[in-house]
Amino acid sequence: MKNLSIFFLLLLFQCNFPVILHADSKIKIGIYDNEPLIFVDKNGRGKGFFADILEYVAAEEEWELEYVPGTWQQCLSRLENNQIDILCVVAFSRARDKLYDFTRENLLTNWGQLYTSIGSEIKTITDVAGKKVAVLKNDVHHGIFVHILDSFGIKAQPIEMDNYHSVLEAVANNQADAGVVNRFFGMKYSNKYHVDKSGVIFNPIKIHFAFPEGENKNLISSLDKHISLLKENEYSVYYKSLDKWFSTVSPIRAFPAWVKWVLIIISGLVILLFLGNLILRNQVIARTRDLTSELISRKQAEKEKIQAQKIAEEQKKLALVGQVAGKMAHDFNNILGIIMGNTEIALLDCKEPEVQKTLRLVFNQTIRGKNLTKNLVAFAKDQEPKQEFFRINEKVDLVLDLMKKDLEEIELKREDKPGVPDLLADTGMIEHTLVNILHNSIHAIKTKEHPKIIIRTYSMDDKIYLEIQDNGCGIPKEHLEHIFEPSFTLKGSRDVTRSYETGIKGTGYGLANVKKYIDQHKGQIRVESEFGSGTKFIVSLPVVKKELTPGEKKELISLKIKSNKSILLVEDEQSISDVQYRILTQAPCNHKVDLAPNGQVAKDLFKDNKYDLISLDYILPGKINGMDVYNYIRGINKTIPVLFCSGNIEFLESIKELKQKDTHIEHLSKPSQNKEYVNIINNLLETISVAGK
Repeated sequence: MKNLSIFFLLLLFQCNFPVILHADSKIKIGIYDNEPLIFVDKNGRGKGFFADILEYVAAEEEWELEYVPGTWQQCLSRLENNQIDILCVVAFSRARDKLYDFTRENLLTNWGQLYTSIGSEIKTITDVAGKKVAVLKNDVHHGIFVHILDSFGIKAQPIEMDNYHSVLEAVANNQADAGVVNRFFGMKYSNKYHVDKSGVIFNPIKIHFAFPEGENKNLISSLDKHISLLKENEYSVYYKSLDKWFSTVSPIRAFPAWVKWVLIIISGLVILLFLGNLILRNQVIARTRDLTSELISRKQAEKEKIQAQKIAEEQKKLALVGQVAGKMAHDFNNILGIIMGNTEIALLDCKEPEVQKTLRLVFNQTIRGKNLTKNLVAFAKDQEPKQEFFRINEKVDLVLDLMKKDLEEIELKREDKPGVPDLLADTGMIEHTLVNILHNSIHAIKTKEHPKIIIRTYSMDDKIYLEIQDNGCGIPKEHLEHIFEPSFTLKGSRDVTRSYETGIKGTGYGLANVKKYIDQHKGQIRVESEFGSGTKFIVSLPVVKKELTPGEKKELISLKIKSNKSILLVEDEQSISDVQYRILTQAPCNHKVDLAPNGQVAKDLFKDNKYDLISLDYILPGKINGMDVYNYIRGINKTIPVLFCSGNIEFLESIKELKQKDTHIEHLSKPSQNKEYVNIINNLLETISVAGK
């Protein structure tokens, strides 16, 4: 009887705690032989550039990795069948994006290259006509190469292989006239197999980590955040691993004379990059000086009017800078792509130490240029916040964990007051805000004997506050009003007070982006600083409640608002649609609400049902946006009221003209207070009711 009792207790324990007993805490990593990007060593461990990045992130996140080696085809099959969690070194394509999930951040740019036997007559793509070409089965370069042949009407005989080694072996053993491999593998093994690279290169691609579709969102998010931070730090493991695996992957050859001309062109382009940035900065300074002079000339009695004019001018100025920055970023990205690619190739073929040093300097400067253009794009891009509810303290914890290496030897103090409500905001923008402000604080305290950072979170007057304070070098008083201007920085060559460590440089767009993000959330950011005694940034963001308060309900009841109407709610952000659905369907509104998460569902619902009002988001997933839905609705019904809910700047400009043509539409900028949302819907319903009478 005793044994039977023990048996049942064990059975009960196992039923109640299956996760604990059966959970597999290891993350399974699919790897195949693609040296030096990824390969398996004699101990069965993953090696190569991708493995270095993965091992670093695993150590930071305390993951336990289990490598699952196989052929390329086996790895793809395991990924599709959810037998592995991550597959290393996968080229992104539209077709693959439908099958797998990818990290947002790519690690390298690769391309396909045709290799031949030494002395081969194959020099161009047309020379492979009638030849045997070895390819890796299901390789992204395989498909593109065949497509290129078809487009030129070239007939060749592809021979499918299981791995890149077999491809080059086939060429070396004359089983194939040529073989297609990626450029990194070719550079690593062309000498071993005694094959030569032809002039045929094609299919530049970005390579990522891949995941089973719909799985492992947390893994993807963590890898993206770490990779992004590593790529921004030129001393990180990312660049150390690049040097480790790619600085000596090809045999030493004579230094080609054309590299001198490449260096001259590259140097000119780099100078052009920074001159363009200087021109943009001077435009902003001149425009700001004009605005300031105009404001000073006004009388004190017109203070409110002056403030309104200042805001309008600021918007125009930022719009102008955004246009210039966007075009510059596009052009410079093209220039930087050429610079980085040619510099990388030149480094691989160069044997002269002094020239290598010069090339490395150019390559490092293109990394800085890339970070500059990245911030330019972020500044110029009109990206509407993707909002969800989350706790600000948890977001601070996440960012501090990601930056723990940077925060070593710094006294970090947290002062989090209880009772802070959930924040409705774009998680990526808030994370970017935290990272940018913390990076500024870390740079400012580098020269301090006892560096210290204090982070505070609290709520007050329906606002959530975040404070980041340091005891660093501080900001001179005359510069305080300029710190949020695009391209403004006090670091690097502009550090005339010698407040920062040598080597610390800034693009001048970090805080400009922070200000833009906070403005998009209808929040505020201000700074308190004294030169030599530290800086404090104070961010405040509005609280958006998840439902109407008792006081708001009572006020709305007294207004005798419209109720029991039929409303189509088109909103893809779950957090926002949940709140809107709740307040519209509950008292005192009591409306009947249908939800549409995208444009196609909205069109289908409108076609099959009768509604009194449409609440419509402008930015929607897929190819059908809010304007497409609006045009579809107006093709059927010319008078049904439509409330656009959007914070998109481009849309804000177009809605003004649209409202002049259509008197049955209104606009509400995100994020909005619940009572404001209900009131504007009620006003639209009231307008239709009056018109009907």
